[in-house]
Amino acid sequence: MSLSINDLSSVFKKFDICLPTDLNASFEAVTLLADKQNTIEEDILYVATLDSLNGLRHQPFQANLLLIFSPLESFDISGFCQHNITVVTTDISCVEAYAMVKKALKDRKDFEEKYLMILSILTMELNYQQIANKLFQILNHPIAFTDISFKTLGFTDCVEINDYVWQHYTTQEYEPVAYLNIVKDAGLQSVFDSEDPVLNTEPLKLPHRRLGCKIGNGVNMLGWVTLIEYFQEFTPYDFQLLKLVSQVLLTEFKKDSNYNYSRGQVFEYLIIDLLNGTIKKPSILQNRIQQLDFTIQEHKHVLVINLKSKHRDSLVLIRKDLESILYGSKTLIYGDNLILIQNKKTKTRLPILKKHF
Repeated sequence: MSLSINDLSSVFKKFDICLPTDLNASFEAVTLLADKQNTIEEDILYVATLDSLNGLRHQPFQANLLLIFSPLESFDISGFCQHNITVVTTDISCVEAYAMVKKALKDRKDFEEKYLMILSILTMELNYQQIANKLFQILNHPIAFTDISFKTLGFTDCVEINDYVWQHYTTQEYEPVAYLNIVKDAGLQSVFDSEDPVLNTEPLKLPHRRLGCKIGNGVNMLGWVTLIEYFQEFTPYDFQLLKLVSQVLLTEFKKDSNYNYSRGQVFEYLIIDLLNGTIKKPSILQNRIQQLDFTIQEHKHVLVINLKSKHRDSLVLIRKDLESILYGSKTLIYGDNLILIQNKKTKTRLPILKKHF
């Protein structure tokens, strides 16, 4: 656990700060420089005043120094050019500056510990709901994640969250269109295009701020994950941790046969849920059909190709070939099966495919 000298710019961002040339120098602890102190350690940041600095004038080894400098003071530090001195011009005391750096070191340590705990989820055999509760324990932010069809897979259910939007999509029937409207109203739709977490731009339209990140890589988005600023404020570290969470969830998705070969298309998840028997009500089915990027015609052809598990990767190649042959068809991989659905306005037969396979 360490911070770099460059990190001090964010610790003292509200003050006038002058950084040294060696910004990459790091330190693992911070202490107050005592008057007439003439010994130093390289992995410690020393918080100094003009008076305490004099003891290091002839110290040959480089010290990482944080000089707290009053706007009313004037001093020439050219006699200390052997040291890595960061100068902060402020009215706060050395003790207050020391406390700020101490907190920054603690925050960094907490971040590194949380980072490792999130990674450890990959070694556990947890379902999506258990993952959601584990992440809440680590982050202390309510969390929810969905697939691309906005079907909630896991959310914080171990504490009560007094947020009407949260309560709606964790207790009501599945309503993807309504949920998508909430995302747009909150200014979070840019999460679909961003590779990094996005903070909602319309905080007044929601009871609490949201931090969202897509689950996927490139244009292949499989879902998205959201944190709520409820028990404590977001920090810059939360952005990094949520990015890691999205990568861990993507790995978990890839273990799931429903998502392993998914292209992140709403159509895929609708058919998978129908085949799994998870859609129980016609109203929910109708709601999900509204999301589809194609119109279901009266005449449909369904083609199912089954391969043994050891040849499952071949389904990916066959899928691409079929789509090039049968223009406008929709395909998905379900278990060891490749399913193709082709819409037709008129009743026609599928072309003969023998010559292609």
